[in-house]
Amino acid sequence: MKPDVLFRLTTASALLLFVAACATDKPLISPHAPEKVQQTQGAIRMPSGVYLEGLRTIDNAARTKLYVQMEYIGEPGKDKLMFSPAVARSLDLTPRQMQRVLMDTLLASRRFDVLSMDNSVTAEMSNFQVTALVTDAYQKLEPTEGGRRVAISRVKLSLQIKNLYTGELVMQDRAIAVEGQSGLSSGDRTVLGPKDDPASPMAQQSLAADYKNALHRAFKEAAIRVGEIFRPVGKVVSADGDSLGLLGGIRQGFQGKDELVVFRVKTAPIAGKEEIVSTVPVAVVRCDGVGSNTSQCEIIRRHATLKPELGDYAILSDVSMGNARMD
Repeated sequence: MKPDVLFRLTTASALLLFVAACATDKPLISPHAPEKVQQTQGAIRMPSGVYLEGLRTIDNAARTKLYVQMEYIGEPGKDKLMFSPAVARSLDLTPRQMQRVLMDTLLASRRFDVLSMDNSVTAEMSNFQVTALVTDAYQKLEPTEGGRRVAISRVKLSLQIKNLYTGELVMQDRAIAVEGQSGLSSGDRTVLGPKDDPASPMAQQSLAADYKNALHRAFKEAAIRVGEIFRPVGKVVSADGDSLGLLGGIRQGFQGKDELVVFRVKTAPIAGKEEIVSTVPVAVVRCDGVGSNTSQCEIIRRHATLKPELGDYAILSDVSMGNARMD
C-alpha cells in the first residue's frame, strides 16, 4: 500500500474514533473530583463509646493513649497446659513478649496510641491503663479416627481499663472477657499418632505453638472490644450546606472514607460530678478528606428536623467500626 494512502486511512480512522467519543455524551471525569454522595433522611443509630473524657480529649485536639500491662499469660505446671516452662521460654511465650504482641494487635487499628506501662505516664484525660491477664488456660487431647489424638487449646482473657486521670474503671460493672481457641480444624492443631509421646521435644514445641495461636486470637477479639470503647471523636468547627469541617484527623484516629455520626451532647452535674445525660444524633457524614488534625466530610444521612451545628461532636459509626482496616 502506498504511504499517502496509508496516511489517509490512518487519519480517517482517528477522526472516526474522535467523533464516536464525542457522540457518547459522557463527560470526562477528573480523577481528583470528589465522589458523588447520595443522601438519605431518617432515623440515625447512636453508636456506643461516648464518654466525657473522650469529648474533652478532642476539645484539646489530643489523641487517646492506652498504656498496656500484661500480668499473666498462663503457666505450665499451674494451669492445664501440656508443655513445659522451658519450651514456653524457647518460643518467647512469656508475659513480656505477649504484652508486646497485645500492644501491636491494639495498635494495628491506628485508632489510638499504644504504649507500655514501663514508660513514664503523665495522668491526662486521654490516658488509660489496660491491664490484661489470662483467667483460664487449658489444653487437652481428643481422640480421632485411626487412634490419633488432636490437641485443643483454649484461653480466657480478661481486660480491665482504668482512667489514669480519675483513677476510675471505665467499665464499672464488668471487665472485658474474650476467648481464643485453636485446634478446631485440620492444620490448626497438633496431631499425635497412637504411639506418639506428648512429652517428646517435637510435640512439646507444637503444643506450645498451639497455645500461642490461641492467645493471639484472644488478643484480636480484645482489640475489637477495646476499639468499640475508644472510638475516635471529632468536633464540628465549620458547616457549609452539606459539607462539614471537623477538628479531628489522622492524629485523633480517623482514616479516609470513615463514616461518623454527628451528635449533640448534654451534660449536667450528678452527685457533684459532671456527667453526660443525653446524646442526640443529627447526621451521618463520610470523611474523604482526612488530614493530620482536621477532616472534611459530606452529609450522607440527615435527621428529619435537626441539622449539624458548630460545637456538635462526631464519633466513628458502627459501619466504619465493623470495617476497620487493620495493618
